[in-house]
Amino acid sequence: IFIMLLGVSMLVLLNSIGIEGAGTFGQYTGVFLCDGLCLVLVLRVVKWNLYSSSKHAQNEKQLAEFWDDYNKYELKEIINNEYGYEEFMNALIQEFSSENLLFATEYTQFRSSLGIGNSQPEIECIEFNTCLSDQGSLSYSSIGSTKSTTDLMSTNSKEFQKNKDKHTVADQDSSFDDAKSVFLDMVKLLYLKYIQSLEAPYEINISFENRNALAELIDDEYDSELKGLPSNATLDELQKIIIPILESILLEIIQLLNHSFRRFKKTDKWIEVCQILAQNTKKAGSMSSRAVQVIPNTENTSD
Repeated sequence: IFIMLLGVSMLVLLNSIGIEGAGTFGQYTGVFLCDGLCLVLVLRVVKWNLYSSSKHAQNEKQLAEFWDDYNKYELKEIINNEYGYEEFMNALIQEFSSENLLFATEYTQFRSSLGIGNSQPEIECIEFNTCLSDQGSLSYSSIGSTKSTTDLMSTNSKEFQKNKDKHTVADQDSSFDDAKSVFLDMVKLLYLKYIQSLEAPYEINISFENRNALAELIDDEYDSELKGLPSNATLDELQKIIIPILESILLEIIQLLNHSFRRFKKTDKWIEVCQILAQNTKKAGSMSSRAVQVIPNTENTSD
């Protein structure tokens, strides 16, 4: 702009003085100034485009890194954090599917109380737990009811372990009968609350095959030729029959939870949850590094 103003001023000045040849010189000066102005404009536009492209690329990179940080968290990490569990549950309540997470939580609590993975490694269990899976009570289970299934199961599971762990020969028969009874009672509690067709207060959306398979075994009112469990079956045999059905149901519920989880990641609460998880990760890292630093170095020391 300065060069353009200077050139125009010189052109006006030379033409106004009337010096011989100034007009011809003025014409060349005008051409030069116009070309110079065009060149300056072209250079400015090119520079602006380069700057914009660089800025856009930088923004794209920062945005990609931002979403990479937040998209790295999976469902299992969210529901194993208390704040993440609560916010995800609130999202499920909004879309009327909270029963899915309730079932997954109570079933994994039930499975944990039995110690299936440790006592019977041959029974394949899905690796899925929540932050409440190892606890004895579930606050969200009491939504709309006076007593949660887990409250009832926690008492039964203690009774189950007490009877199962008896080692005297005299007590074995009665204790295992009691353990079988408690195990079936706990399964039936889950069935009546989540699985029984048209009757369960928190009925989950599962396949007919899985619902029917469990109903045939434990529902006394279910009309089926295959109804009932073997009367002489041991506790281990009962678990090998029933647990795979419940695991198959859990797998269906996990698929539904993953659909809800993808929708949850598009809400405002998602970034909040990720920030909480990131802070917890940083705190855990700093605590572990601090713990390493305070370990005394006992090497090369002598009394």
